[in-house]
Parts: sequence; structure tokens; C-alpha cells
Amino acid sequence: MKTNIWITLILLATISACQKKDTSEADLDKNPNAIETEVLVSGSQDLIHFDKALEAFDKKDNKAAADHLREAAKEILADSTEDNHTKDITRAIETINHLADEVENGKITSKIALIEDFARAEMMVSHHYFEITEDFEVGDVSDWEVSTLNKAIQYLKSSLDHGNYYEEAAGLDLIRETTKMLNKVQNGETIDPAVINNQVKKLKNFVWEFEQP
Repeated sequence: MKTNIWITLILLATISACQKKDTSEADLDKNPNAIETEVLVSGSQDLIHFDKALEAFDKKDNKAAADHLREAAKEILADSTEDNHTKDITRAIETINHLADEVENGKITSKIALIEDFARAEMMVSHHYFEITEDFEVGDVSDWEVSTLNKAIQYLKSSLDHGNYYEEAAGLDLIRETTKMLNKVQNGETIDPAVINNQVKKLKNFVWEFEQP
């Protein structure tokens, strides 16, 4: 009797797992913009604060929304201090802090405007990380280089998700191509650094166009 129960439970678990897999694959087929990669941004502290800022904004709590925006700026700055500091980080921090002031003073009443301004700041941060990973040297691509390039892609993807860019599809295509390269590198495959450099330059030029005011 116990054996039959265990067999039944195992069968149910197997069916459930297959259903989840089928659903996931179906979702990928339905959504051409889905990107299978470990480049995920939902858990980063700055985005957590931004989500909380949006929640507070929806509740008309401008002070709380502004505070979370400032915390998001602090997280971006703290995360970049280990890298070569560039003007892009400074501009992103200034943009977000100015956005926080505008929200707190009631000068921004549109949620769409809030999201798009934050997206532009994310684009600046993305440019910062592309800037410091543009020149891969001949030989093995280091873990630091892969990690930093991943950060650049994270912020670009998040910015495209938040913003309203007419070239979003082109940006997502570039992200897919670069992610495939990074996955190969992380799996031990050798890729000519010149190929990665060329891809980074394409991404950098894309970001540069859209991070401007």
C-alpha cells in the first residue's frame, strides 16, 4: 500500500515538473524578447528601492518615494566604487537625486515620467560599465571582465524595460548576442577578445545614443 502511494506521488511530481517545463518553453516561444541568461536585475538593491519608490508614489507618499530613490542612488554609487569611476556614474547619481527632489516637491505627478527618467539614469550606469570593459586584452577573458560586462547588460536591459525607446528591439538583439558570447566564455570556450570588443563597442554606441538628455 505504501509503495503504491509513493509511486503515485512520484508520478504526480513528474507530471507537475513536465507541465512547468512545457509552460516555460511555451512562454519563450510566445515572447520573442525573452532572453535566457543569468543576467538578471530584479534582485539588485537599487531596483528594489526603485520598486518601493513606485509603490510609495502610487500611494501619494512622495516623501517615501523620494527617500527610496535616494537609496537607489546610494546603492549604484556603492556598487561602482570598486571600479574605475567615470562621469557616467556621477551623472546618473545626480539625475536620480534630482528626480527624488522633484518627486518630493510634487513637481512630478506622472508615473510614466518618473519611470522614464530613472531609465535614462540606468542607461548612464550601463554606459559606465561598458566604458571600463571595452578593451579586452588578447588571451583569457577574466572573471572580472565578464562580471563587469554582465553589470552593463543588466542596466541596459533594465533601462529598456523601464524606458520607451524606439530602438528597443535592436538593443535586445545586441544583448542576446553578447549574452551568448559570455555564456560560452563562462562555459570554458575560447572566444577572440577582438570579437567581444567589437560587440561591446556596438552596445556602447547604442547606449550612448539613448543616454543623452
